[in-house]
Amino acid sequence: MRIERASVPRRTRGNQLAGVVQGVARGDDGDQIAMALEGGLQLVGFAPRGSGLRARQRVLATVDDAAVVVALPG
Repeated sequence: MRIERASVPRRTRGNQLAGVVQGVARGDDGDQIAMALEGGLQLVGFAPRGSGLRARQRVLATVDDAAVVVALPG
């Protein structure tokens, strides 16, 4: 899952989820971003190194279509 600022205009393929940054762990290979969706669900994704993302910033998480699985009971 790729995470970027919500203000960045993108025309990407995939499923996009809007949320707010809860925490950032900076790394040499990229930044690990914890985000919260409006309903309270929390996700962790990645942003390029030096993304500049900060806590409480609005972001979009893009999930590749091939990574989505829907499980139904029964």
